[in-house]
Amino acid sequence: MISNRMLTNVSFVKEGARVADIACDHGLVAIYLIEQGIASKVCAMDIAEGPLEHAHNNIRDRGLADKIDVRLSDGLQKLKVDADGIPEVDTIIAGGIGGRLAVKIIEDSLDVALRLKSVILQPQSEIDFVRIRMSELGFLLKDEKMTLEEGKFYTTLLYEPRDPVEAGPEQGKEAYSEVELIYGPCLIRKKDPVLLDYLKIEYDKFVTIRDIMKRDNKDSTEGLKKIEQKIQNIEEAMGLWNGGSYGKDYN
Repeated sequence: MISNRMLTNVSFVKEGARVADIACDHGLVAIYLIEQGIASKVCAMDIAEGPLEHAHNNIRDRGLADKIDVRLSDGLQKLKVDADGIPEVDTIIAGGIGGRLAVKIIEDSLDVALRLKSVILQPQSEIDFVRIRMSELGFLLKDEKMTLEEGKFYTTLLYEPRDPVEAGPEQGKEAYSEVELIYGPCLIRKKDPVLLDYLKIEYDKFVTIRDIMKRDNKDSTEGLKKIEQKIQNIEEAMGLWNGGSYGKDYN
Protein backbone atom coordinates (compact mmCIF):
# COMPACT_ATOMS: atom_id res chain seq x y z
CA MET A 1 0.00 0.00 0.00
CA ILE A 2 1.25 3.45 -0.80
CA SER A 3 1.51 6.22 1.81
CA ASN A 4 -1.07 8.94 2.43
CA ARG A 5 1.05 11.59 0.72
CA MET A 6 1.36 9.39 -2.36
CA LEU A 7 -2.37 8.72 -2.30
CA THR A 8 -2.88 12.48 -2.35
CA ASN A 9 -0.82 12.73 -5.53
CA VAL A 10 -2.71 9.83 -7.11
CA SER A 11 -6.07 11.42 -6.24
CA PHE A 12 -5.40 14.06 -8.91
CA VAL A 13 -4.90 11.48 -11.68
CA LYS A 14 -7.90 11.17 -13.98
CA GLU A 15 -9.21 7.72 -14.82
CA GLY A 16 -7.66 6.39 -18.00
CA ALA A 17 -4.74 8.84 -17.91
CA ARG A 18 -1.35 8.01 -19.35
CA VAL A 19 1.10 8.82 -16.55
CA ALA A 20 4.83 9.32 -16.07
CA ASP A 21 5.98 9.04 -12.46
CA ILE A 22 9.12 11.18 -12.31
CA ALA A 23 11.68 10.32 -9.61
CA CYS A 24 9.67 7.13 -9.16
CA ASP A 25 12.01 5.69 -6.51
CA HIS A 26 10.49 2.31 -5.49
CA GLY A 27 7.82 2.34 -8.21
CA LEU A 28 4.90 1.89 -5.80
CA VAL A 29 2.90 4.75 -7.30
CA ALA A 30 3.19 3.24 -10.78
CA ILE A 31 2.13 -0.15 -9.42
CA TYR A 32 -0.86 1.36 -7.61
CA LEU A 33 -2.02 3.26 -10.70
CA ILE A 34 -2.10 0.06 -12.76
CA GLU A 35 -3.42 -2.32 -10.09
CA GLN A 36 -6.28 0.04 -9.21
CA GLY A 37 -7.18 0.52 -12.87
CA ILE A 38 -6.64 4.29 -12.65
CA ALA A 39 -4.07 4.75 -15.41
CA SER A 40 -4.09 3.18 -18.85
CA LYS A 41 -0.32 3.53 -19.24
CA VAL A 42 2.52 4.28 -16.80
CA CYS A 43 6.18 5.13 -17.26
CA ALA A 44 8.23 4.84 -14.06
CA MET A 45 11.24 7.13 -14.48
CA ASP A 46 14.23 8.04 -12.35
CA ILE A 47 17.63 9.61 -12.90
CA ALA A 48 19.40 7.16 -10.57
CA GLU A 49 20.04 3.55 -11.53
CA GLY A 50 19.77 2.23 -7.95
CA PRO A 51 16.19 3.38 -7.26
CA LEU A 52 15.20 2.45 -10.79
CA GLU A 53 16.44 -1.10 -10.28
CA HIS A 54 14.46 -1.22 -7.04
CA ALA A 55 11.36 -0.07 -8.91
CA HIS A 56 11.95 -2.61 -11.66
CA ASN A 57 12.20 -5.44 -9.12
CA ASN A 58 8.99 -4.38 -7.38
CA ILE A 59 7.15 -4.10 -10.69
CA ARG A 60 8.43 -7.49 -11.84
CA ASP A 61 7.48 -9.13 -8.54
CA ARG A 62 3.90 -7.87 -8.98
CA GLY A 63 3.76 -9.30 -12.49
CA LEU A 64 3.46 -5.89 -14.12
CA ALA A 65 6.65 -5.75 -16.17
CA ASP A 66 4.63 -5.77 -19.39
CA LYS A 67 2.36 -2.93 -18.22
CA ILE A 68 4.79 -0.44 -16.67
CA ASP A 69 7.68 0.98 -18.67
CA VAL A 70 10.72 1.48 -16.41
CA ARG A 71 13.04 4.08 -17.84
CA LEU A 72 16.29 5.81 -16.84
CA SER A 73 15.64 9.50 -17.42
CA ASP A 74 16.72 12.93 -16.23
CA GLY A 75 13.30 14.43 -15.60
CA LEU A 76 11.16 14.30 -18.75
CA GLN A 77 14.11 13.94 -21.12
CA LYS A 78 13.34 10.37 -22.14
CA LEU A 79 9.64 10.81 -22.71
CA LYS A 80 8.77 9.98 -26.29
CA VAL A 81 6.92 12.47 -28.49
CA ASP A 82 5.22 11.93 -31.82
CA ALA A 83 5.82 13.82 -35.07
CA ASP A 84 3.54 16.62 -33.86
CA GLY A 85 5.39 16.96 -30.56
CA ILE A 86 2.65 15.28 -28.49
CA PRO A 87 4.15 13.28 -25.59
CA GLU A 88 3.32 9.63 -24.98
CA VAL A 89 1.74 10.54 -21.62
CA ASP A 90 -0.77 13.23 -20.68
CA THR A 91 -0.01 13.43 -16.94
CA ILE A 92 3.16 13.57 -14.87
CA ILE A 93 3.67 13.15 -11.14
CA ALA A 94 6.81 14.52 -9.48
CA GLY A 95 6.89 14.08 -5.71
CA GLY A 96 9.51 13.75 -3.02
CA ILE A 97 11.89 16.29 -4.56
CA GLY A 98 12.84 19.88 -3.79
CA GLY A 99 10.80 22.74 -5.20
CA ARG A 100 13.56 24.15 -7.36
CA LEU A 101 14.34 20.74 -8.81
CA ALA A 102 10.66 20.18 -9.61
CA VAL A 103 10.56 23.49 -11.48
CA LYS A 104 13.85 22.75 -13.26
CA ILE A 105 12.40 19.48 -14.55
CA ILE A 106 9.55 21.44 -16.11
CA GLU A 107 11.82 24.21 -17.43
CA ASP A 108 14.23 21.74 -19.04
CA SER A 109 11.39 20.12 -21.03
CA LEU A 110 8.96 23.02 -21.27
CA ASP A 111 7.81 22.25 -24.81
CA VAL A 112 6.80 18.77 -23.67
CA ALA A 113 5.32 19.89 -20.35
CA LEU A 114 3.07 22.44 -22.05
CA ARG A 115 1.56 19.62 -24.12
CA LEU A 116 0.48 17.68 -21.02
CA LYS A 117 -3.02 17.76 -19.57
CA SER A 118 -1.97 17.60 -15.91
CA VAL A 119 1.20 18.28 -13.94
CA ILE A 120 1.09 17.00 -10.35
CA LEU A 121 3.87 18.29 -8.10
CA GLN A 122 4.56 17.60 -4.43
CA PRO A 123 7.61 19.78 -3.68
CA GLN A 124 9.43 19.22 -0.41
CA SER A 125 10.64 22.82 -0.15
CA GLU A 126 10.13 26.38 -1.47
CA ILE A 127 6.51 25.82 -2.43
CA ASP A 128 5.97 29.58 -2.81
CA PHE A 129 8.74 29.63 -5.43
CA VAL A 130 7.03 26.75 -7.26
CA ARG A 131 3.73 28.64 -7.32
CA ILE A 132 5.41 31.76 -8.70
CA ARG A 133 7.53 30.05 -11.33
CA MET A 134 4.90 27.64 -12.63
CA SER A 135 2.59 30.58 -13.26
CA GLU A 136 5.38 32.37 -15.11
CA LEU A 137 5.98 29.29 -17.25
CA GLY A 138 2.39 29.22 -18.46
CA PHE A 139 0.63 26.86 -16.05
CA LEU A 140 -2.65 27.38 -14.21
CA LEU A 141 -2.96 26.20 -10.61
CA LYS A 142 -6.16 24.13 -10.59
CA ASP A 143 -6.15 22.60 -7.12
CA GLU A 144 -4.09 21.87 -4.01
CA LYS A 145 -4.29 19.34 -1.19
CA MET A 146 -2.34 19.15 2.06
CA THR A 147 -1.53 15.90 3.84
CA LEU A 148 -0.11 15.12 7.28
CA GLU A 149 2.05 12.03 7.43
CA GLU A 150 4.25 10.97 10.34
CA GLY A 151 4.32 14.49 11.74
CA LYS A 152 5.22 16.19 8.46
CA PHE A 153 2.97 18.26 6.21
CA TYR A 154 3.00 17.76 2.43
CA THR A 155 1.34 19.93 -0.21
CA THR A 156 0.35 18.60 -3.62
CA LEU A 157 -0.24 21.03 -6.49
CA LEU A 158 -2.26 20.29 -9.61
CA TYR A 159 -1.37 22.32 -12.71
CA GLU A 160 -2.69 22.48 -16.24
CA PRO A 161 -1.22 24.45 -19.17
CA ARG A 162 -3.25 27.55 -19.96
CA ASP A 163 -3.04 26.60 -23.60
CA PRO A 164 -1.26 23.42 -24.72
CA VAL A 165 0.30 25.21 -27.69
CA GLU A 166 0.26 28.95 -27.14
CA ALA A 167 1.10 29.24 -23.42
CA GLY A 168 4.61 30.29 -22.56
CA PRO A 169 6.76 32.25 -20.13
CA GLU A 170 5.17 35.33 -18.58
CA GLN A 171 1.80 34.85 -20.32
CA GLY A 172 -1.29 35.34 -18.19
CA LYS A 173 0.40 35.07 -14.81
CA GLU A 174 -1.89 34.67 -11.82
CA ALA A 175 -1.91 37.48 -9.28
CA TYR A 176 -1.57 35.99 -5.81
CA SER A 177 -0.81 37.78 -2.57
CA GLU A 178 2.34 36.95 -0.62
CA VAL A 179 0.30 35.00 1.91
CA GLU A 180 -1.46 33.00 -0.82
CA LEU A 181 1.87 32.14 -2.41
CA ILE A 182 3.23 30.91 0.91
CA TYR A 183 0.22 28.94 2.14
CA GLY A 184 -1.76 28.14 -1.00
CA PRO A 185 -4.64 30.03 -2.65
CA CYS A 186 -6.65 26.87 -3.26
CA LEU A 187 -6.03 25.52 0.26
CA ILE A 188 -7.21 28.80 1.76
CA ARG A 189 -10.22 29.12 -0.53
CA LYS A 190 -11.35 25.53 0.17
CA LYS A 191 -10.80 25.93 3.92
CA ASP A 192 -8.56 22.88 3.89
CA PRO A 193 -8.66 21.52 7.47
CA VAL A 194 -5.09 20.21 7.31
CA LEU A 195 -3.89 23.68 6.34
CA LEU A 196 -5.58 25.13 9.41
CA ASP A 197 -3.86 22.55 11.63
CA TYR A 198 -0.55 23.52 10.02
CA LEU A 199 -1.19 27.23 10.55
CA LYS A 200 -2.01 26.68 14.23
CA ILE A 201 1.22 24.76 14.77
CA GLU A 202 3.27 27.38 12.90
CA TYR A 203 1.60 30.22 14.82
CA ASP A 204 2.32 28.69 18.22
CA LYS A 205 5.89 27.90 17.19
CA PHE A 206 6.76 31.39 16.03
CA VAL A 207 4.99 33.11 18.91
CA THR A 208 7.11 31.01 21.28
CA ILE A 209 10.26 31.96 19.39
CA ARG A 210 9.29 35.64 19.47
CA ASP A 211 8.62 35.56 23.21
CA ILE A 212 11.97 33.91 23.91
CA MET A 213 13.78 36.48 21.78
CA LYS A 214 12.03 39.34 23.59
CA ARG A 215 12.80 37.80 26.94
CA ASP A 216 16.46 37.64 25.98
CA ASN A 217 16.40 41.33 24.96
CA LYS A 218 16.80 40.66 21.27
CA ASP A 219 13.75 42.67 20.27
CA SER A 220 15.73 45.03 18.03
CA THR A 221 17.38 42.37 15.90
CA GLU A 222 16.63 41.73 12.26
CA GLY A 223 15.81 38.16 13.19
CA LEU A 224 12.96 39.29 15.42
CA LYS A 225 11.51 41.38 12.60
CA LYS A 226 11.43 38.29 10.40
CA ILE A 227 9.67 36.31 13.11
CA GLU A 228 7.11 39.08 13.55
CA GLN A 229 6.48 39.07 9.79
CA LYS A 230 5.94 35.29 9.83
CA ILE A 231 3.39 35.67 12.63
CA GLN A 232 1.62 38.42 10.71
CA ASN A 233 1.49 36.26 7.57
CA ILE A 234 0.06 33.34 9.52
CA GLU A 235 -2.57 35.55 11.14
CA GLU A 236 -3.56 36.86 7.72
CA ALA A 237 -3.75 33.33 6.29
CA MET A 238 -5.96 32.20 9.18
CA GLY A 239 -8.15 35.25 8.67
CA LEU A 240 -8.55 34.43 4.97
CA TRP A 241 -9.26 30.79 5.83
CA ASN A 242 -12.03 32.02 8.14
CA GLY A 243 -13.58 33.98 5.30
CA GLY A 244 -11.74 37.24 5.38
CA SER A 245 -11.70 38.14 9.06
CA TYR A 246 -8.15 39.19 9.81
CA GLY A 247 -6.49 38.06 13.02
CA LYS A 248 -5.46 35.10 15.11
CA ASP A 249 -8.90 34.04 16.36
CA TYR A 250 -8.89 30.68 14.63
CA ASN A 251 -10.54 28.41 17.20
